[in-house]
Amino acid sequence: MPAGPTNTVARASALLVVLLWGSVAVVSLSGPRSVAAELPVIIPGNDASRTLRWGMNTSEGLTLQDIALDSGTAELPWTYANISWADGPAFERNGTQESNLTFTSDGVELAANLSNHITNGHFATDANWSFANGKGEVVTGWDDAARNAEYRSVSASTESLWNGMNSTVGWRFDASPNITAGFHVNTTNPPEGIGTIEIDVSSVFDADSHYVGIQRMAPVDWSGSDRLVLWVDLNNSDAVTFQITAINSSNAFVHTSPQALATGPQRVAADLLELGSRSDRSSLSALTLRFDGVFTPPMYVLVDDARVGLTKAFQDSAAISQSFVTTTSTTPTLGSAVLAWNWTATNVTNVSDLKFEVNVSGPLGTFVQTLPISATVPWQRASADVSSILWLPDSYEVRFEVHVAANTTGPINATVRIDDVSLLIPNRHDAAYVSAVLPLGLQSEFLSLAWGVTRPASTSIVFGVRSGNTSNPDDANWTDWQLWTVAGSYRPAAGGASRVQFRADLNTTNASASPTLRSLLFETRHRASQGSIVSDPYTAATDFLRWRTINIISSAAPQTSIRFYVGGLADWTEVSSGANLSAYVGRTIQWRAELNTSNGLVTPSLIRVDLIYEYLGQAVRVAISPGGPLTVASGDTIQFHALALDAGSHADPSAEFTWSTTDRDGQVVDGEYRAGQLGTWNVTATLVGRGLTARVQVHVVAAPSLLLAQLGPLALVLALAGGGVYVGYTVVVRRMFAIDDVFLISRDGRLMLHNTRRMRADRDEDILSAMLTAILTFLRDFDPEEDGQLRRFDIGGKTALLERGAHAYLAAVYSGRVPRWAGKDLRRFMSHLEARFGETFAHWTGSPQDLQGLKKFSERFVSRVRYRPGRGARKPAS
Repeated sequence: MPAGPTNTVARASALLVVLLWGSVAVVSLSGPRSVAAELPVIIPGNDASRTLRWGMNTSEGLTLQDIALDSGTAELPWTYANISWADGPAFERNGTQESNLTFTSDGVELAANLSNHITNGHFATDANWSFANGKGEVVTGWDDAARNAEYRSVSASTESLWNGMNSTVGWRFDASPNITAGFHVNTTNPPEGIGTIEIDVSSVFDADSHYVGIQRMAPVDWSGSDRLVLWVDLNNSDAVTFQITAINSSNAFVHTSPQALATGPQRVAADLLELGSRSDRSSLSALTLRFDGVFTPPMYVLVDDARVGLTKAFQDSAAISQSFVTTTSTTPTLGSAVLAWNWTATNVTNVSDLKFEVNVSGPLGTFVQTLPISATVPWQRASADVSSILWLPDSYEVRFEVHVAANTTGPINATVRIDDVSLLIPNRHDAAYVSAVLPLGLQSEFLSLAWGVTRPASTSIVFGVRSGNTSNPDDANWTDWQLWTVAGSYRPAAGGASRVQFRADLNTTNASASPTLRSLLFETRHRASQGSIVSDPYTAATDFLRWRTINIISSAAPQTSIRFYVGGLADWTEVSSGANLSAYVGRTIQWRAELNTSNGLVTPSLIRVDLIYEYLGQAVRVAISPGGPLTVASGDTIQFHALALDAGSHADPSAEFTWSTTDRDGQVVDGEYRAGQLGTWNVTATLVGRGLTARVQVHVVAAPSLLLAQLGPLALVLALAGGGVYVGYTVVVRRMFAIDDVFLISRDGRLMLHNTRRMRADRDEDILSAMLTAILTFLRDFDPEEDGQLRRFDIGGKTALLERGAHAYLAAVYSGRVPRWAGKDLRRFMSHLEARFGETFAHWTGSPQDLQGLKKFSERFVSRVRYRPGRGARKPAS
């Protein structure tokens, strides 16, 4: 086979196709699948691509961290934060304290003067106190063991047992007519001894008043006694009275005053002086214990433990006192001065009157408060408001008196103790509580403000809040105080801030009274400062070729951001929407979005994420290289190669073809065409199993040696005659050439520019496709180390020159003889391209809008014999 340009083209074309096929992975045409997730949705493209779409309507296939999904949008969620103070210590920890404030378990109050104007009020000793006894029946003093002051009245009983009522012997029963009644001894739980006398009324025959009684048969001598005390128990609520009747030694019928009885057991005392003088009582006959009333049967009265004695009657008192001086001028308003003390009463027995009296006197008058005592009283705190006579600075006296009265034959016992005496003049004044500047984290929305107070009469609280975004509340960007005078729950004014401060003005017109700020509840919310979304790993189908791009639909308000990453595990690469992903290797991919805000009132929003990848689809067309029309001498060969391309122009390396030609004398075997008959013929490649075809046109011309043989001697003459012309013609032809096409290709293999000198480049689409495929294959596979050795190759009767820039490749396709200075021009043009468009090339998103002006810039190189930058071109860096 003769050597020549035709064979060179065939070898180069064969090498290109082999390298191209070798760079394509063996793939399967099975459909895509996801990894155990509802998302993504798979959307097929019409260019052998698939779009993986993640919508934000569901969390299936997504891992959300501090992210909320709302109506198809992923956002930073609301975080609710409350400031809640429920007692005084909570306010104290979070604010400044004025000297006029105090913090208690109840809340914040106006501080009172806690100085005690009573010296030794806790009776550690008997100092500072004056102790004054009564007339002998009541004494007072300091109890050094109990460490308190004591008042005491104690007397022994004068009583003696007259009759134990244990038997009816010596007694007889007496009753009025028209009743049925009697008496007997009852031995069930007697108050004294072994029994008690029971008087029973079983029936009454009229509605009149009746009496029953027991009469002593022997005379009675009560001359040495003046009182009888008897135990009586009445079983019902009839109006029954008790009295004693007798005939005294003066032979007069006498009786004691009737005494009404209550239901149940009771002690009844009868005044024996009503029965006559001492001598009259020396011999009492027919002495009857009598009960009168309108009886309701069954009725009974129990009588027991009759005692007589001499009555002890007195009224006496004792006192302790202390003088003191006040230096504080207040007002007569209640609460301005309060005297308080602890007291108790023990062993209160047989006293007719017992009272505790407090007396404070001074230049404005005397204050007296009396506490009646009727029974034993445990320790308790008592107080007296002495504001009305103690509001001027002066000398005063406080006096505690106990008054005891008795009229009894029994034992007398009355003991009263006092301790812990205090006289406080609170003297409260207005004050303001101001909290510290409290951080909320981020700018926050204020939902509600509520506070609780106790507000006695003459007091008030004004509560306020203000907010800002700096630590200095005096900055101009802080709001004015928003104030309320009535406690409750309120919605603060619209707007938000990252810091807040509270204020409470506590006021009183009564120095003894204070309002109490009890609680605070401030409810806020702000967006979480950051959150993330991570997709589950997705593995593309086995027909996968390469990842193309990521498209993101989102919005980010000022002070918010969304950052995107693709990859997985710890190997993440940050990307932006529209980024080319062809450099990402592997069928499995994940994406991650990080949402951030520095303003808690706004959030970025993520709506959709699309990942697009290319796959090897079913062939839809066939391309042949080199493309035609081609001229070949009869007998010479051309090696053709066919590619089965899918909708995305991806070549199927497993495709098989059959070849044919319309040249009846020529033949084509495995794409190698041997020219036969002169003329114009088609060489056709048919895809096996699909019937898709492509053809290329060849012009078969006679070989030069055959032409000379046919001309014979005449040819020799003509050759000699035209020698000189031929030499001149050769010189001209050697300088004839044209730049047919210029390709600018990004480093990741995307076509950025194609410029051509031909008027109808669209007629040669198959040729252009083959040239571009060959160039890309060389760039990817033939020179993988990018050592710059590959600068020129031949294809389809044309010559391609290559030049590398910092961000792109430049390929120029020449027809004719390539001049020796073409490489220098190409380098100069590449340098000017990088100088003018280098930054755009480095960050190209794939949008044609980013490359405006590029094609016009290239016209100077394509349309001229030599490249001269001319005016407006940047001089390349040296």
